Amino acid sequence: MREKQNPHRRRFAKALLAVAWLVVLGIGLWLWNAFRDPAALPAPGTAGARALGLLGSVPYSDPALVARVRATRLVVLATFACLAALGWLERVRVAAAVRRFFTTHAYAIDLAVFRIVVLWQAYRLTSFDSAAWVGDLPVGLQFPPDTGIPAVGPLTALAHWPPHVLTASQMAVGHQAMAVAAVIGMLGCFSRLSAAVVAVFLFYVWGAFQWYGKVDHHHHVLWFALVLAASPCGDALSIDALFRRRRPAEPALAYGLPLRICMLLMGVAYFFPGFWKIWRSGFDWFLGDAPFNQIHLKWHMIGNWMPAFRIDQHPWLVHGGALGTILFELSFIFLIFGRRTIWLAAVAGVTFHTTLDVLMRHGFETLRNCYLVFVPWHGILARLRLPAASPGEGGIRRSALPAALVGGALILANASAGARRLQDGWPIACYPLFDGILPDSYTTMLIVVVRPDGTEHEVMPDDYRQVFGTRWNHVLARIVAEEGGERRRELLRLVWEVLTRADPTLPRPRAIRFYAVRTWISPERWHEPPADPELIGEVTL
Repeated sequence: MREKQNPHRRRFAKALLAVAWLVVLGIGLWLWNAFRDPAALPAPGTAGARALGLLGSVPYSDPALVARVRATRLVVLATFACLAALGWLERVRVAAAVRRFFTTHAYAIDLAVFRIVVLWQAYRLTSFDSAAWVGDLPVGLQFPPDTGIPAVGPLTALAHWPPHVLTASQMAVGHQAMAVAAVIGMLGCFSRLSAAVVAVFLFYVWGAFQWYGKVDHHHHVLWFALVLAASPCGDALSIDALFRRRRPAEPALAYGLPLRICMLLMGVAYFFPGFWKIWRSGFDWFLGDAPFNQIHLKWHMIGNWMPAFRIDQHPWLVHGGALGTILFELSFIFLIFGRRTIWLAAVAGVTFHTTLDVLMRHGFETLRNCYLVFVPWHGILARLRLPAASPGEGGIRRSALPAALVGGALILANASAGARRLQDGWPIACYPLFDGILPDSYTTMLIVVVRPDGTEHEVMPDDYRQVFGTRWNHVLARIVAEEGGERRRELLRLVWEVLTRADPTLPRPRAIRFYAVRTWISPERWHEPPADPELIGEVTL
């Protein structure tokens, strides 16, 4: 009788959890809406103000926005508490799902296709047009990324990489070598070694891009290459397999676990950006102006480009898409553990990246292409009655331990980076957060050149993004944000040196003044001149 009552008790407990969550959600939404009126804020020192203060600090100066974010955090905490309680109630099913996820067997061809896909993405990274100009930039303009080591006590000295010293010609040679290794790996010749070589070149040579103002988040290509190097990725669709008498015909954990590890790495990369959006900016991130400003800033940064479909003119689509972004990023890592929901995660991810690519030219194509990790190639070929693997003389026993160790270390390192909001790291990092409430403008640099005759000529360094690529905007933003002193004066001098090298028509100056200015990001204001100039440095020649 007791066993028969347990399911009813669980259903009652789950219903109670749902009701409790809905109540907290209603309270949170009511508070958020009420706090849109600053007059509704609890007075400092009152019980209400102290209660809100328990929900942590918020990185904004507007008291009403701070209160709204804290009201949202109440809902976030209640959501995680309810999910934890639900997980405990369904602990048997949860444990079975986790065990099934990590013990799923796959065929050699499934891992082999993923090898080809990952190394193809690495090959594509060697064709970056900006390699030459990045290599020619002065070393002084470098902003070395984080190593992932916490800046605590004596470890602070190791928290950032030293300056990158590769020249443009050395980078070109390194890219060619990486391209060759990627092609050899795709062909399956010394497959594991080729994947390891690609990972090394990705880290050191392609990593040179990461030292100049902006970190490009193609880290997953390196992570996946490392997992492949620790797995039997050359047991099918490879030259290696042609020279073996024994070929794998049965599914094995050694082929399945690396694929699952890579899915989990994707989940970690998504989860923390979603969490920090809702935690730091609350409901305002998708209900306010923030998503519009994110879209406009991206359009402006890529050369005042706009898509054929102006989604910003359809507010409900923008707000719905922003909410969908957070829900997708937070749920992906949980969906991949279910037999059916894993396909929902795959479809949602491809749709997410494709939509971003069409509307913002920001689709993380190298990550989207890696979604082929979800496809059961052996099963598809079997249904099409095509040969998925040639029979061999007995089976091959492969160990999943190396991939488990490498993958486990990568997962833990990236989870740590995500928890610390470590965006500017290489090769470990939290993926782009976009978690702030952006204003309708951003700060950049204006240069006023004083000619020998006393006349002045204005130069907007932003206008040279077509020469230097979008990374140039981030270099300028870093310099403007640099605290005053000798370091910033040297950076400003180097900016002028780089500009004159790229544009010999610039006038010869008697003096150069550098200003921080605000530039509007709304397409309707792109034509307006920059505003609020603030002198940040002057060089007399």
